[in-house]
Amino acid sequence: MSMKPQLGNDTDSTQHEDDWFNANAAKKDIQHFVKSFRGKRTLDLLDLFGASGSVSAIFKNKGQKNCAVYDLKINGATDDICAEEGFYNLLTLACRMKSGGLVMGGPPCSLFVFMSSSIHRRSLDNPWGNTKYASVRLANRIVSNMAVVLDVLMQRDVHIVIEQPSGSAMFRLPPLAAVVAKPGWARVFTYMGAFEHDMLKPTILMGTLPTLHRMKRRRPDPQKFRKIKSTFYVNGKVGKKKTLTGRKALQGSAAYTKCFCRDLHKTWVEAVEGR
Repeated sequence: MSMKPQLGNDTDSTQHEDDWFNANAAKKDIQHFVKSFRGKRTLDLLDLFGASGSVSAIFKNKGQKNCAVYDLKINGATDDICAEEGFYNLLTLACRMKSGGLVMGGPPCSLFVFMSSSIHRRSLDNPWGNTKYASVRLANRIVSNMAVVLDVLMQRDVHIVIEQPSGSAMFRLPPLAAVVAKPGWARVFTYMGAFEHDMLKPTILMGTLPTLHRMKRRRPDPQKFRKIKSTFYVNGKVGKKKTLTGRKALQGSAAYTKCFCRDLHKTWVEAVEGR
């Protein structure tokens, strides 16, 4: 049974499952597209899956006027990585990136984290998860298609940073795992709470930015975040088993703070200037 478009959460597509674009099956066409690209490389930043536009807003404020935001919630199929049109739009943006430019990506994490583990069933032995669920298959396709684009960006000397909650299983998905295992990638453990976020939010940054280690922060005092936790989560119980459910406010918490974006910009500038 194919999955119908159902916009409204962080793992969506405008396409029926039968029409999802498979970038791995189209690699020859993609390579030809990249080699044939004759457009100008003018973009400083690509805010990938950046519906809030928070990263691009700071970069523009700091003088980088040539920024692009790519997110399904903004432009529908044009920014749908699982639609052929949307994938090639992203590939065009990737080709337009300047050498030394930055792609900051926060791909949808909801089908890779603990709260949905009863659905996705991902493990070390089964990184693809329970593919009986269409939502899990969609999450896998989004990340698999993204991995193909990241490979192109690496070949074009573009810096990359991919962000996920610390418990996310995304980096173990084979297509992405193969990309981040290549030389030049680094892993940084940090806390969004150290960048003025309302949640402590332990976070993994994976990237090729040479100065990425400068985004590492010490763990803030957890007591500071306990009162506000109920804004984002609901504790419950199913039989004897304790449960944790996200409230509607949790999706909004994915937006990066101004503090994080400013520090990311500074870290990128230091890399570009060789500091």
